[in-house]
Amino acid sequence: MVPFIRTLRLSSFIKNTIKNNSISVQEFWQLREFYSPGIIQFNKPNLTFTSDRVVSHEDLIDKNLTLESLLPQSNNWHIVYKKTNELIATSGEDTLIYFIKPISEMAQANGFYDYKDKDKKMLENKNWYVITKIQK
Repeated sequence: MVPFIRTLRLSSFIKNTIKNNSISVQEFWQLREFYSPGIIQFNKPNLTFTSDRVVSHEDLIDKNLTLESLLPQSNNWHIVYKKTNELIATSGEDTLIYFIKPISEMAQANGFYDYKDKDKKMLENKNWYVITKIQK
């Protein structure tokens, strides 16, 4: 993809997030998939997306965990958007996207999470945690 189109996609995602005061999980998936197409590795309940410019990890976490408890402690990041359990930060050429969302939003964003009855117990009392690093 042409660099300016990647930059436009990322900028548009950040602007829409700020405007709507929420990270749209559908827009997030589109950004990740089209910014730099890559490979998805799925190992219930973890998912890893890797490409030349994007590394993204998804996991199921206990509902009592907060984003603050999961963030790396570094002063090198400039926060461009922050809300309870959602954060977008930049540093140089890198952008970090973190969020914790309910399982219902995970299912809405990626319909292939079609768990069998025995696997549904894995989702009980869990939230969807995503950490993504995007390089320009």
